[in-house]
Amino acid sequence: MLGITIKQPEKESRDDKNIVYGWYDKEIKGTRIFYRKAGEVAGREYHMGSDPSKNPEKFFIVSGEIEFEVFDGKYDEKFRVKAPAEVDIAPRIWHATTAISDVCYIKHAPLVEPDKKDTFIVSKEDFAKIRF
Repeated sequence: MLGITIKQPEKESRDDKNIVYGWYDKEIKGTRIFYRKAGEVAGREYHMGSDPSKNPEKFFIVSGEIEFEVFDGKYDEKFRVKAPAEVDIAPRIWHATTAISDVCYIKHAPLVEPDKKDTFIVSKEDFAKIRF
């Protein structure tokens, strides 16, 4: 799917009272947690991949359902992902998300200096004009 990988996380808890999922990345240490209300749109961006936290960009959906729209400059796809799931977005893939329900997800925090920006917010139409 256009540079996207979806993985089901492994359950680490020992009982049904406490559900724990592990999410590990050896190269990236920082994380950010997001709570979005149903209907909220986010993203509309792409990454070049110079920042390790964006190569690929990793979402761990904790609760709810998100619709992803991805575009590689030629092909456009929409798909929905329900928690729990990990979604990896490759560099140079324009993407936007819409919360189908109230959602909670975690993403790695950017690691590069602010002057070495790796996130570019553009419309899908403008992204289609970019030549990498």
